[in-house]
Amino acid sequence: MSVLDIARGAYVRSPKALRDVVSPALALLPVSLKYGRAYQTWRGAVARSRSDARFAQKRRLGALRALLVTPTRGARSGGSGSAKPSARVPI
Repeated sequence: MSVLDIARGAYVRSPKALRDVVSPALALLPVSLKYGRAYQTWRGAVARSRSDARFAQKRRLGALRALLVTPTRGARSGGSGSAKPSARVPI
């Protein structure tokens, strides 16, 4: 757990009066610090998808395949989850 996660949790659990005092200072923090690397990566992917149709298509197909595979993991006899149903999906 990062220091930022601990600080965010403490802020959320603090009394409203304290949050009201601290929130103007927090508003001055850069987005990259407030939301972290995963959010910045996601924003970069969104920005790239606006200008790169192949990138957007690849991401959509990857997300769809992940959705199709997740419910079928372990559904076969034995529940090993070793089969790759996505290999049969014609997407």
